[in-house]
Amino acid sequence: MRVSTRAYNACTNNSDRQNKTKEEAELKEKVEQIFYENKQVHGSRRMTDALRKIGIKAGRYQVTRLMAELGVKVRYPKKYKVVTDSDHNDATLPNKLDR
Repeated sequence: MRVSTRAYNACTNNSDRQNKTKEEAELKEKVEQIFYENKQVHGSRRMTDALRKIGIKAGRYQVTRLMAELGVKVRYPKKYKVVTDSDHNDATLPNKLDR
């Protein structure tokens, strides 16, 4: 066949790379799907647990990397902000119910 050993090995090992990229593409789809189904609040830890529950084996750092590649970021709840001003001199209503 007149093919060098290096070229032969590169060709045979290339199929493994193609399989990995297909698996990674499927995993990316699942990560994105789970992320948007859960209101964009799943971080890498929750995402890893969700993937394990549906039978997909993926590590936390792999999920973190995939989420970064997809550009998906977790929406954290905002801190409580006081919007009422209780520091005033206005009269308060009497406690008629005695509570």
